[in-house]
Amino acid sequence: ETARKGLFGMSEEEARTLGAIAMFCGISSILFGILYGTAFLMKTWEPIFVSPLHDIIGIIKVTLVFGMAQLILAMSINVINNLIIKDYTRAFLGSTGLIGIIYYISGALLVYNIVKAGYNFNVVFEGSNLILTYIVISAMMLVLLTGIVKGVVHRRKEEIMDSVVELLEMLIAYPANTLSYIRLAAFALAHEVFCTLVGIMGSILGFIPSLLLVNFIVLLIDGFAAGIQALRLTYYEFSTKFFKGEGIEFKPLLTVR
Repeated sequence: ETARKGLFGMSEEEARTLGAIAMFCGISSILFGILYGTAFLMKTWEPIFVSPLHDIIGIIKVTLVFGMAQLILAMSINVINNLIIKDYTRAFLGSTGLIGIIYYISGALLVYNIVKAGYNFNVVFEGSNLILTYIVISAMMLVLLTGIVKGVVHRRKEEIMDSVVELLEMLIAYPANTLSYIRLAAFALAHEVFCTLVGIMGSILGFIPSLLLVNFIVLLIDGFAAGIQALRLTYYEFSTKFFKGEGIEFKPLLTVR
């Protein structure tokens, strides 16, 4: 029997799911409003966490750290998945395996030290940075050599090409994926700008009408922007580190009835 369709053609189960998502979005909005010191686009107290508009570098750092943590989590999931299916080569020597995590963390520390030294790239050959440089280079070579050995042993040229692609992803995709999270800082800044817009429009339309109008606009813009970018970061930057479309049946850890 076909389930009765309600709002926007959704079934009752789909409506409950949408309601749960909306509830968590509301909780998140309240939490970040408290951290930013704003409520309904009005500054109500001093920011507990950071004020994006007044500390642009600070909010960028926060988004980069969040992005790095999420990418490391994704690669850790990939290690666990490969251990479960007993693919130990990918678990330990794949570009998104354990060696990939070591490469990513070492590379991030190396970049941090370069920036800290005023973008002096010579620091990669000094002190502990030299060790990090060796780790980064060794990790890349290990991924490449692993693919070459597998290709020769299995007599499959595809595996050699796969290792080359993985090496390019380590060089290009990892930095690009990390920098993609800066978009979160951009949206935080845009939200703060709308807070100032309330005051500017208040002198034209009046405080209450401008407050209602700008809040409505922000609900639309933030809803679309946050939803689209969250999906992009989740499905591209995050999920591609461990998802494999190889026909393995999905078995959820918890079934919600």
